[in-house]
Amino acid sequence: MSLKIIPGSDPEWIIKNMKLFLYGGGKPDKKNKFNKTLEKLIGNKGFQVGYIPSSGDRDRRYFEEFKMQFSKLGLKKFLFLSLENKYSKKAAKNVLNCNAIYLSGGNTYHFLWWLRKRRFLSRLKSFVKKGGILMGSSAGSILMCPNINTSGVPYWDCDKNKIGIENINALHLVDFEFFPHYKYSQKLDKELIKYSKTTPFSVFAVPEAGGIIIWEKEIKIIDCKKAFYKGNVLKSKDFKQLKNKLI
Repeated sequence: MSLKIIPGSDPEWIIKNMKLFLYGGGKPDKKNKFNKTLEKLIGNKGFQVGYIPSSGDRDRRYFEEFKMQFSKLGLKKFLFLSLENKYSKKAAKNVLNCNAIYLSGGNTYHFLWWLRKRRFLSRLKSFVKKGGILMGSSAGSILMCPNINTSGVPYWDCDKNKIGIENINALHLVDFEFFPHYKYSQKLDKELIKYSKTTPFSVFAVPEAGGIIIWEKEIKIIDCKKAFYKGNVLKSKDFKQLKNKLI
């Protein structure tokens, strides 16, 4: 059994040497492996990070929380961009000139709708193509995948498509799907197995402390113990040996 994890297969967007951080969710903890790696790669380098929330974040409460958390990892310079009512073309330009952009968690359908409305998907692809670092947590990670289908799994605990978006194709920077906040249960695994039969992509089940980091020609799969592929359950021992073939 092989896992299909390569840069986006659309010939227009074969992006080499990408720098992506797909975070499973939760709050940064310097003690976990994912954040130690993030700190080592981009912390204390004077990088400026643009923060894009999934919703308006009118009082910037989540942005302030983000700054407090990520400053612990050596990041000190932050910019904010709302895609909603306080959207600013100047702020968008400034964020796209940052060293890194962070896509927050939240409702993935809502987030994708606003990214499309602001024509930001192609701009984020260009940002990555030019060497920019793209980070995401939960919904933000799902958006780097071919589509956002996993945001609708499982049916009893999923994002609701209240905004009514129909085109759920996402950035497609990678050829795998990402399921955040994973916590084992037989019921959940049954749903993920069922869903994996409907998609050609591998589905990584990532806990809150884990994630996937793609840094140029290297990929790090951190604290992800399980993936689902065409109805099969793959354990970490099944895909660690493939790391040199993933991108």
